[in-house]
Amino acid sequence: MDLGKMAAKPIEMKVGDQMFKVSPITVGDLADFEQYIKQIRLNQFLETAKNVGMKDEMKMEMISRMLNRPFTNDDFSTELSTMSGIRYMVWRGIVKNHPKITLDDVSKIEDLNEVMEVINAISAIGRIAENPSVTMEEKAP
Repeated sequence: MDLGKMAAKPIEMKVGDQMFKVSPITVGDLADFEQYIKQIRLNQFLETAKNVGMKDEMKMEMISRMLNRPFTNDDFSTELSTMSGIRYMVWRGIVKNHPKITLDDVSKIEDLNEVMEVINAISAIGRIAENPSVTMEEKAP
């Protein structure tokens, strides 16, 4: 077990007019992200199926395929490069220390530079955790 990763600590950042503690992303966060994306895809499919009048048998077959299809590294990469994916990961990094913040609250951040700073901080925490002797400044992208 990598003790450096276990020791990764949240960092404080100002977003808008508020200070937040931002935590590193964990395997659990990625598993939750997978479920989040699968739910979005399922909802989109159900809406489309309803609009085109798809028969129930075909809907059930398609839903079964969607739910049983593995979520690949390519899926993660693709979804994490979308604004929806970025928003979700920013929220996951913040919500651990600020449980009342919602995904919708993160959507209201107006300055995209601040969003990218949070993403960079989350990444930096992970890089520092891999090598605890390195400082934030040395690991900044």
